[in-house]
Amino acid sequence: MGSTPATTLNLKPIAVAIVEQIPVVGGFYSFILDQLWPDGRTNYWEEVKHEVMRAIGEAIDHERLRGVELQLQGIKGNIAEVASISNPSQRCEKVTTINSLIVHIRPHFMCDDNKLATFPYFLSLATLHIAILKSQFILRDTIDNRQLLIKYVREYVEYAHQIFPELVQHRLGKITGLEGPRRFDCARYFLEAHDRHTNNRVAAVHWHIEFPYHNGIPFEQIANQQLQAYREQVRLEATRFYTEMLSPIDYWRDLYIPPAMRLNNSHVALFSECHRRFVRIDSKGNANSGGPVTNRDSLPRDWTAERFVLHDLGFDDQRRPVIALHCLVHNRFLRANSNNVVDSSSPSSHVPDCWQFERLVVVHAGDAQIALFSHSHKQFIRMKPDGKMDLSGRCEVNGLADDWQWEKFSVVSW
Repeated sequence: MGSTPATTLNLKPIAVAIVEQIPVVGGFYSFILDQLWPDGRTNYWEEVKHEVMRAIGEAIDHERLRGVELQLQGIKGNIAEVASISNPSQRCEKVTTINSLIVHIRPHFMCDDNKLATFPYFLSLATLHIAILKSQFILRDTIDNRQLLIKYVREYVEYAHQIFPELVQHRLGKITGLEGPRRFDCARYFLEAHDRHTNNRVAAVHWHIEFPYHNGIPFEQIANQQLQAYREQVRLEATRFYTEMLSPIDYWRDLYIPPAMRLNNSHVALFSECHRRFVRIDSKGNANSGGPVTNRDSLPRDWTAERFVLHDLGFDDQRRPVIALHCLVHNRFLRANSNNVVDSSSPSSHVPDCWQFERLVVVHAGDAQIALFSHSHKQFIRMKPDGKMDLSGRCEVNGLADDWQWEKFSVVSW
């Protein structure tokens, strides 16, 4: 019995490697070239083409894909130019040109009449585009650049998840229904089903004309059970296969977390847009707010309890940033305590390995905002209208509801 082959091209490590290199802006573009157009080994885009053929199980229009590859080569040339530019202003201008070029050619990677064949190319282009937009945002942290990054990440995620069920259905469509019953010879009949993807016979029964049953069950029913079992197996394997191809998407969801929430020793403040208040640790070690202000740019200079230094604690098992927030003035860390309490740790300048409540996962919350999730309690930190802090209802890390506004914060650098 045939099955869907495991993918040999894993785009996620490349996507992760590229986006994690972005803060090191100086070598970023050379790094992209090395990842997507490497010297000394099999051409990356040939691997993509091979993976396309394995995925859709049929011949592809090589001329059409060659055109796609040539467009990518054009982007390569522009990236090589950026890598050689040392002037920040000139580099920004060139990055803007690359972004315009990608926007111009991307419809060829998202076309309705050939979307299954171009899907791995789409993943590669989207990874490249998001990386370019992220570098542009870091070079010029403006509202326009932030919104541009958010816009395209959202579009790419929605498109990829729209294609996903079509990919699975395409694979299932390679399995024929039962063919027969047909006479095998003068006395025997058969029913068969085939998988045109693997060229295998996947369900078959043969019976003597005088004995059309097995243990009282008609042979046709037995063949149908075999076919349905095979289809379910293929559906599960195809889902796993295409989930692996889609894995960069899950990483892109967090790409527009503000850079300050990913860099060790960043100086940050957390602002609740819906309550117009900053998070602070007061002199008693409680977490709350000192009062409403005009907007996130209105942090008074003499407010020191609202100022935190970020400690980078690595990533969780889904590659989301794990951090701790240290209040310098009180030498305490913000923490999600038991019984829905948000307060601070005992005085300390570092997070011991045994401290779990201080470890917070940074989650993208939409509109350039973040939320802070405690794996220990499976709850988000939140601010109530009166400025007091507590924890949300229990949920998974990806369970932040769109209408949960108390859990969302803007990041302000100081």
